[in-house]
Amino acid sequence: MTALPLREVLDWAGTAAVAKVCMSAGLIIETCGSRDQTVKVTPALAIEEKTILEQGMVVIENAIRYCLNLLVADSGFYWLSS
Repeated sequence: MTALPLREVLDWAGTAAVAKVCMSAGLIIETCGSRDQTVKVTPALAIEEKTILEQGMVVIENAIRYCLNLLVADSGFYWLSS
């Protein structure tokens, strides 16, 4: 299991949104921690191909970027993602 604490950039609602975006992309993750501000990644132990694991991490990265872009757009600022 690997945990990605997002408490510095997202609150519990933002972290839940990241989990929801990942789920819509076919990746199951959980939120955890005292305020659900951490994303828990539990890949299958039998992953044989490194590319499958990398694809999952790309899904998580894109979900975080998407949610941050929404958060910043709602605040009136603009976030430029690379």
